[in-house]
Amino acid sequence: MRITPEALRVIGVHIRIAGSPIFHWSHHPEPLGSRAMMSAVFWGAPLVLHLVEMTITTSRAKLRRTLRNRRRNLSAGQQLHAAGQISQRINQQRMFKRNKAIAFYWPNDGEIDPSIALKKASEKGYHCYLPVLMPGNRLWFARYLPGAQLKNNRFGIPEPRAPRQYRRAWSLGLVFLPLVGFDRQGGRLGMGGGFYDRTFANTRSAPAMSKPQLIGLAHHCQEVPSLQLAQWDIPLTAIVTDRELISVTE
Repeated sequence: MRITPEALRVIGVHIRIAGSPIFHWSHHPEPLGSRAMMSAVFWGAPLVLHLVEMTITTSRAKLRRTLRNRRRNLSAGQQLHAAGQISQRINQQRMFKRNKAIAFYWPNDGEIDPSIALKKASEKGYHCYLPVLMPGNRLWFARYLPGAQLKNNRFGIPEPRAPRQYRRAWSLGLVFLPLVGFDRQGGRLGMGGGFYDRTFANTRSAPAMSKPQLIGLAHHCQEVPSLQLAQWDIPLTAIVTDRELISVTE
């Protein structure tokens, strides 16, 4: 089997050779679209490759493609209806009403559209924020005001132009984040870039009362029976779809 350099960037590899250990090498890359771990262990000859993480990584990539296509194939009418439904469900939740600093996102790639909820929240006096991609592939959050100009980032996703006020992730009360896939246990499949995982990594060890509530948003058709999670996947507080609220018990 020939393993190319590109393949090594997206799968974990254990290299074994029968006999005694020669050396152990591990590397933890974070290329765009992959958070896979690579490790190689050389044991002597003959050489046998064990692609121990390829199955997980490959299955997640295939599932991601399937679910992205599923939401992209929704008609404009279906997307508009879903946006109205999810706005209604968000506004009915107590967690929404008691948080004044709320992060939304600008929809892309068929993601369910929270812009109706964003507009209503702004009109009611909530401080609303949109994610801005920063160096290190982390997110900061910029204040959004209705009618404010937006500019596209390097992925073509609109962000506030020349924002005057940023907010760090940990200081938000409520964060709505887009999902590619989800299960009812709170499992989350994202786009693969790891932006939200890196941004909110420190919230794992924070007390429950001092960290933002992370609410995943998705079309109901993006649900799957079960997702195999990686150690870096951030836990969700709840999931809201165009049909229901799914509470997650940690």
